[in-house]
Amino acid sequence: MIDVDVSRAVNQQGDLFRFEYSGCPEMPDLAFDKPLRLQAEYSVSDETVRLIGTMETVLEVACTRCLDEVPFAVECDFDETFTKDGADDSYTYNGNIVELDKMVYDYLMLSLPQKILCGDDCKGLCPQCGANRNREACDCSNQVSDDENNPFNKLKDLFKDGEV
Repeated sequence: MIDVDVSRAVNQQGDLFRFEYSGCPEMPDLAFDKPLRLQAEYSVSDETVRLIGTMETVLEVACTRCLDEVPFAVECDFDETFTKDGADDSYTYNGNIVELDKMVYDYLMLSLPQKILCGDDCKGLCPQCGANRNREACDCSNQVSDDENNPFNKLKDLFKDGEV
């Protein structure tokens, strides 16, 4: 867990404090290839903690086409508020401990593009046998079946002669 103890800042409202973290936190759906580095400054005003900083890491993600693991560098800035009651869609905290795991997870996930490729020339997986076409050739046909039960066959008629 990535926790910030803000008890000193509670007693010195408005003053800036520094926080640094380096490590590989346990997070669902995320695999760290390099440790997460997080640097931030925070201050407390009333019962609101404001945290401003940057984080960077390298994640292991699956290629969209072939599912091979690909290192993907992430670097992002953040400016977030934490409140005890969760007002204004802010993150919440309890006592004098601010847990950053949810915020970090959200920022990392939102930093990932929808499509990640191991290379521009990735051939992907064979849709019939599942072979990784980057590593092995298969004897499967690349033709789409003309089976009458295939619901997508009806779409072919919509795009004849470049008309829609």
